[in-house]
Amino acid sequence: MRFWKGLKEYSFRPFLFFMLSFDIRVLETKNQIYMILYLGLVSLRKHGLSN
Repeated sequence: MRFWKGLKEYSFRPFLFFMLSFDIRVLETKNQIYMILYLGLVSLRKHGLSN
């Protein structure tokens, strides 16, 4: 019983780490995309106001 529990945890742990790192990577790229969109909107607004 203890052996199977240890085996399950051992095989599951790397998968968890992978999922966590994948989620963090996706969030980082989302933040970068939002930053680019926000900066683009700000620059467009500035150009619109200057004209």
